[in-house]
Amino acid sequence: MKTKKLLPILVAVILFSLAVGFSAVGAADSAAKSVEKAIVAGKTYDVAAGSCGLYFVNAPKDGKLKITREDRATFPLKFMKNVCGVEYTDANGQLVSGFDGILVSYFVLDKVQYDKWNAGDLAFYVHDGSWKTCNAAWVPGGTYGRLTCWTGTFDSFGIVDTSEKPGDEESKKKVKEPSGEKVAAGQSLDLYAGICGVYVAGLPASGYVDMERIDHQDYSLKFVKDPCEFTFVDANEKELAMKGALMIGYVNLSRAQEAAFKAGDLGFFANYGGGWSELNAMVVQDSGKPRLCATMNGPGMFGIVDLAEKPAEDE
Repeated sequence: MKTKKLLPILVAVILFSLAVGFSAVGAADSAAKSVEKAIVAGKTYDVAAGSCGLYFVNAPKDGKLKITREDRATFPLKFMKNVCGVEYTDANGQLVSGFDGILVSYFVLDKVQYDKWNAGDLAFYVHDGSWKTCNAAWVPGGTYGRLTCWTGTFDSFGIVDTSEKPGDEESKKKVKEPSGEKVAAGQSLDLYAGICGVYVAGLPASGYVDMERIDHQDYSLKFVKDPCEFTFVDANEKELAMKGALMIGYVNLSRAQEAAFKAGDLGFFANYGGGWSELNAMVVQDSGKPRLCATMNGPGMFGIVDLAEKPAEDE
């Protein structure tokens, strides 16, 4: 997940406040476990489920937005409310991860949560491959206001109690666990961020896995979308090998990208630390949606590259 600067967050908060007035209407009135909303491109929406919701301006595509409240007890963090799972699909059923516009996730606070926020004991978390904190801001409205974050992506989110529990001082003496999700030897996993992800069968050791998107402008290759980086480390953040495990990297494609791959104008590239190289890839259909897959040798970066020649190259 990319870190947003403070200025855009403040702009989002101001615009959000003006647009919806931060009344409790919407979030408080929606008590269903899940809420679905038909989305029309270019319109502005405030979609809520329970005490959480999404506000975004100029929807990028026609489609459907679904917000589901997921049992907080199933997650490792100390969430104060059930986590809000978000899924936005376009008219073709393709997942929409985000766009370059105003996209704010929020929680309507009660008194306990409001007091924890003022005490510095409440944090806003977003699941973008793994759980990460998001730079949150409180805005007025209703009785105790809302905690908001310019996430920029349609990802799951929740609010976490960060106050110390009895025994925390003792736990601080132990080795701090690295970021990412803890996995066990022999475990299989499917970890994703945005349109890309990895499937691993039979992890060779226990450790921590994480997936992050990287700005594609940092590389000379013409990446179609931001590439992803998959890491697998031990408790001391030392890189672990994947020997003995099956690791498949994948990128979800649009129909146009699928046609480009079949025409030889799209490639799957990986970088294990020694430079980018193209891998043999194939298109598979996942629930009728195209996905470009390639077997990888281990953790690293990967993404899809536009191989079509530019006019200057013809000369």
